[in-house]
Amino acid sequence: MSNTTRINEIAYETMQSIRNAHGITLDNIAAASRRYGARWTPGFLSGLKRNRSSATLENLIILCACLTDLTGEKVTLADLFAGDGPVDIGDDAHTDRHGVRDAVSGRTCRIEGPSVLETVTAALVDESLPQLMRDLSDRIVNLAAERYGARSRTHVPTLSEIRLAKRLGVTPAAAAAACMLEYGDHLDEVTAHMAGEDATPQLRGRKTREVSDRLDLLLDGIAETGEPPARWTGTGDASDNGREVSAQWIADHLDQFDYAAKYGDTEAEQEAYEDMP
Repeated sequence: MSNTTRINEIAYETMQSIRNAHGITLDNIAAASRRYGARWTPGFLSGLKRNRSSATLENLIILCACLTDLTGEKVTLADLFAGDGPVDIGDDAHTDRHGVRDAVSGRTCRIEGPSVLETVTAALVDESLPQLMRDLSDRIVNLAAERYGARSRTHVPTLSEIRLAKRLGVTPAAAAAACMLEYGDHLDEVTAHMAGEDATPQLRGRKTREVSDRLDLLLDGIAETGEPPARWTGTGDASDNGREVSAQWIADHLDQFDYAAKYGDTEAEQEAYEDMP
């Protein structure tokens, strides 16, 4: 499955695949576009890959017409989005290639975005923070965006990341970014990896608490020194993997974790593990 997520990049990827299969050059496509009133250049077509050329509906229709003319095979808008994989729709919403094919074929396209609850809760958390922590949050978010690009920028904090933000005293976006910088992934994926398949709510909560405690210490260090860990900026030792957890540390805190067992139902039990002081 391709990692390409922007519409213009997907269109470019498909165009390249068709070009390679039929021996078509960018010059050929640019010349064919003149039939439809476009004055494309090879540079314009290459710009689709770099997000410098706009993949408007008009341009995509003309591209399909050009590819149809040059190959002798019908190329439709839906064909440009063949296969599987995510597709970014704006900054905070996304669908997949199947959804785009539905949309251009006259069917309903499901677009995923932040829920109303997540949006409102995140806004309330942001507004309650002192300016110092907002500034620190912005710095962490920018660091993650520099290292992970759209994967970080377009991520919408989950409810577990919003809860983590409250504990850390940062914005939900910063909590998600800090987790990505330290562990290389978002919180839900990190804790699922650490807990393993078929993990109990107690174990998942325990792993969430471990992540929270680790990030809390790191943020304290940033607040005191003004500098993030070197590995967050790409200058540290790559072998310092955030997923490695001290077995002794876990053993020293098992009594605290066992406290949550009194809650009985699994949802409350997991909450207790995550929120324990």
